[in-house]
Amino acid sequence: SGSKRKAKSNKGIAAGSKNIWSRFDAPSRQLLRKLDGTMDGAIENAIRQQEFKPEPGTRLDIALPPQRGKKGQRFLRLSGIDSQLKLKADDRTEGWRRIAGDAVSTAARLHTKRVALWVEPRPDEIAAVLTAIAEGAQLGSYSFDRYKSKKRKKGETEGERQTLELVR
Repeated sequence: SGSKRKAKSNKGIAAGSKNIWSRFDAPSRQLLRKLDGTMDGAIENAIRQQEFKPEPGTRLDIALPPQRGKKGQRFLRLSGIDSQLKLKADDRTEGWRRIAGDAVSTAARLHTKRVALWVEPRPDEIAAVLTAIAEGAQLGSYSFDRYKSKKRKKGETEGERQTLELVR
């Protein structure tokens, strides 16, 4: 009976690996599979290893291979957001506000100069979602530094600029 259990668990793992993309909605699934193909399977491997499910409040940071001829670490953050119709519009936009704020503050902490958010809002909520993202990005970029010492490392400037791109 032990060998039967082993066979069942192996079968379950194989079936789960085929359905890893089914956790995502169709547009997200299409984009992630395309990106994953250019990154030697790094996205799929991370999703599988961390057993990531795109649910509200979840996130997964994935280290990406460096681009040829460019310096710096690249990473991809997958964040879960509930965009289902059963939620009030204010609750859906709050999710976008939090994701944008988190992305910008994380990028600042890692000295990343470019942040890209893939946005696929419902057509009737485009203005509200874009406003929420702008507010979240501004809140995420805030740094209370009144009492910090002014000592900076060589070449470091005060208030480094970041670029926020919205991709659709």
